[in-house]
Amino acid sequence: MLYYLIVFGHFTKPHDAFGVHTKNTIHAMRRQVHDMNEHTERLRQLVRTYDRPSVKQAIRRLITDGNEDAIIELLKQPLNQECSEEALVAEAVLESDASSRKLIDATIEAFLATKALPTVDHSYWVDHLNGFSRLLWGRRLTTWINRLYTRSLRSKPLDEDDNSFFLLRDFAELSRWDDRPEDFGITPENLDWAHWDGEENEYLKERIDNSPFPSEAAHIAWNLRHAKYYQCEYSNHASWDMVSEDKVNTSLARLKELGADTTEFDGLLAILLKDQLQAIQDEMERATQRRRVRLARGLDETRAALAKLG
Repeated sequence: MLYYLIVFGHFTKPHDAFGVHTKNTIHAMRRQVHDMNEHTERLRQLVRTYDRPSVKQAIRRLITDGNEDAIIELLKQPLNQECSEEALVAEAVLESDASSRKLIDATIEAFLATKALPTVDHSYWVDHLNGFSRLLWGRRLTTWINRLYTRSLRSKPLDEDDNSFFLLRDFAELSRWDDRPEDFGITPENLDWAHWDGEENEYLKERIDNSPFPSEAAHIAWNLRHAKYYQCEYSNHASWDMVSEDKVNTSLARLKELGADTTEFDGLLAILLKDQLQAIQDEMERATQRRRVRLARGLDETRAALAKLG
């Protein structure tokens, strides 16, 4: 009888209490589906504009209001013949603390599926993966990192400048001391395309080869020895990566907590800041006027940090 009521939408006994209750339930269900479809269509139109702030705001609102199903419905088919829109949705979903695991899985699966589209270039796809790779690490979504990294690294990038190197750098910076590279798709077979030219990439290879580290202390010490790359963070003021006082001091404090000898790193922060100051001054001599404005901000920031050390 319930099937009959749902399909034909009327009752043999319209005044029966059960029938009235069922009719109200069916009406509520239909309204819910209608609302979800409206949410989905509005989001689809907004995503097509690629207005990143507006898309992220809309997705946050849907999640907060309990309308995740509208986002999941949106992702059941490719949004275009690329992958940029799926990547934007993935980024927004992963940025929200209120996202459910069901929504996160559906979102990343939708992005992964775009890799099979014939119109999607490998480097272009990896570039968009880079947009939310760090968010995956922040949530420790190890299974997804493995699947996405494996798909990316197996595709034999054309040269050493491929965006896949940024994925490896995320591993080097964000993995734990006891993480094994192979658990994240980083294996010799998947890296047979890589050319480790340049100081940064040489350190990157060394970081991968040394993983997992024998202890947390060994990992921290390695990072401090390569502080130029692993003790920096992006400076909004200077608009590029600069030595992070907080990172260096936090690393040294943790080493002491672990009972490790830190004499090797005495005066390290001052050395790093002086090297950074010299590098900026050298670049100022050959930089364009526009670049000099940013360098000047970095110069001021570095000098202020050195002044604090006394």
